[in-house]
Amino acid sequence: MILLGHNPAGAWTLRAALAAEEHPPRNLIFGCLDDKPIEELAQILFPLFDQVLLVAVPSPRAASGARLLAAAQSVSAPARLEPNLASALTALAQQDAVITGSVYLVGEARSLLMAEGWKPVQSTSDAG
Repeated sequence: MILLGHNPAGAWTLRAALAAEEHPPRNLIFGCLDDKPIEELAQILFPLFDQVLLVAVPSPRAASGARLLAAAQSVSAPARLEPNLASALTALAQQDAVITGSVYLVGEARSLLMAEGWKPVQSTSDAG
């Protein structure tokens, strides 16, 4: 599941969507730009997951791994840094995960997953 949650309103929307799922994913891959309210996004999203993998966003404006880890630690999230998105995807192979944070991260994830044969599914709620 790839969703945008790069600001607090988007994170709350994502949180509500996950709450509506009967069996929501328990893994999160997250990366964000440094100018975003990372600590607030962590408070909203990270406690929902059993595992949070933090990755650098492909942008010179990316948040540092230290800042991402500090945000995760501030909410006692079980988080770890991955060297890149491909590594995080490999670590979660065969497991459902939410990939969110920066639009750049979501775009990179979409490209990597489609290269492996993944086909995006558009729900009726996404159609509008």
